[in-house]
Amino acid sequence: MAVAFLFLTALFKHISYPLIWHDESDTVMFAQRVLEYGYPKVHGPKNIVYGLEGPDLLVDPRTDAYTGAPWSAYYFGSIGVALARGVDDLYGKTALLRIPFAVIGALGMFLFLISVLDSVGSKASRRILFSIQYWALATYSVSLLLHLREARYYSLIIFLSAALLLVFVRHHIYGRMAFGRYCGCVTLLLFLIFNTFYPAYPVFLVVIGIHHLWEAFFVKESGRVRWRWLLRSSSPLLLSLFTTLPLLLYFDFLGQTQGWLGDAAIRAYVSSLSVTLANLLRFEFLVPALAIRLGLLLQRGFRKTEAHSASTREPRAQISRFLWLFIVIYWLIVSRSPFIWERYFIVLSPILIVVVLLDAWTFRDRIGEPRHRWVTPTTAAAVTIVFAASCWLRIPEFRGRMYEITHPFKGPLDFVIPYLQQNYSNPEELVIATNYEDPAYMYYLGSHVIVGYYGANLAADIELYPDIIVPRPWANQRDSLRKLAERGEYEIKSFPVKSLMANNIPGLSPVNPGGLVHHFFAPRVSRKEEVQLILERVSRDQ
Repeated sequence: MAVAFLFLTALFKHISYPLIWHDESDTVMFAQRVLEYGYPKVHGPKNIVYGLEGPDLLVDPRTDAYTGAPWSAYYFGSIGVALARGVDDLYGKTALLRIPFAVIGALGMFLFLISVLDSVGSKASRRILFSIQYWALATYSVSLLLHLREARYYSLIIFLSAALLLVFVRHHIYGRMAFGRYCGCVTLLLFLIFNTFYPAYPVFLVVIGIHHLWEAFFVKESGRVRWRWLLRSSSPLLLSLFTTLPLLLYFDFLGQTQGWLGDAAIRAYVSSLSVTLANLLRFEFLVPALAIRLGLLLQRGFRKTEAHSASTREPRAQISRFLWLFIVIYWLIVSRSPFIWERYFIVLSPILIVVVLLDAWTFRDRIGEPRHRWVTPTTAAAVTIVFAASCWLRIPEFRGRMYEITHPFKGPLDFVIPYLQQNYSNPEELVIATNYEDPAYMYYLGSHVIVGYYGANLAADIELYPDIIVPRPWANQRDSLRKLAERGEYEIKSFPVKSLMANNIPGLSPVNPGGLVHHFFAPRVSRKEEVQLILERVSRDQ
């Protein structure tokens, strides 16, 4: 299918550019430790790999394992790291690191489509048209494309969420999956979701639990049948709680969650809800989704009670209702985080695409019903205008993504790391001090990297004499880099690229703790001090 091919082109084209940024390099280095030790060990022969502040709290004292985040992305990332072994080209390595994540993300998008395709009917023409529209919207969702390309957990959570939706629909909506298989699949998928992005885990528990309560108390007739059905249907949720309890005790999830609940004020929570909602309205398909949903509500207001009751039991209506509940609960729960990043909500991107299409097809199929003929044309025109306006607002990022397909972006690391690789015969012997994206130097060059963004070993690092100092515009550890530079003799080497906060990130929204945003085009350098530079130790033999 041509549209699906266009989606894959937009996803995979130039996937090797730019070199991995901070969060990706964190995943890659822990994945490398998985291959070396069998688990994400924090301390290695040269370097400390660490993903959050407070290293005394987020490291298992017995095994030296990192306990600040779940491990599934690290184990999955080890596939790309293993494939990249023996590859000398930096961009060849980068492509192999990202391709497994992009593939699993694309499979997740396919599973979302398969989950809902039966609800549009069995006619081949309807299924093909729905699929074309689905892939067209996915291609136009630039935020989704950018996140699926990252060597991070984003594509994994999309795949697992799509798989869980598929299992749920097959069992509860169509009755095509036996309960035993359904129970096993849900338990496993919830376990994996917890180990991928644990804030999403309670969302699924709440949404599926609400669905079961609704079915039990508003659909089932007999009290005995009702309670028996509720207990049986909820058993996978209870099983998943038992499987995740040991992880709650081992990892620092409870401590982090208590911090969110205790320290974040109500005003901060309301602010987070507003920021998240604004991002979904601007960069995702929430605006047309709400407009079409409102149109459906207007239609239903003119339907007979019996007809309305029957329509709510249609598979398409049930799936849409379940996904809308998921969107709302996800928004309410995940926004409780003290930090709001666009990536936390990327799983809602394909879900919004699905609900837009499901509700639009329901609206379209009801055109011509006599009880609301005068409503349909007016509502359809309004929805079309809203959808067109939403798409028009997103033209800049879509144009930027199309530009990236033919003009791959290069950030500061794309100049500094190749320079060090080419100009030093043994870059693995270098001692490099930097205050951001330190794991990238560990991976690409094998160097001993000190200071870092979190300063996890700062007391010992400050006593060393680095061969290379790479200052970045973060305030973190800038003073430490300055003190190191004052203790030795260094020459300045500048590069024709702006010293960006990050090599590049997938997020489009500037509303985040660092104000980071994705760059489609190389930013212009307006002042000399904005140029990326490094300090090279004069006495070092090159």
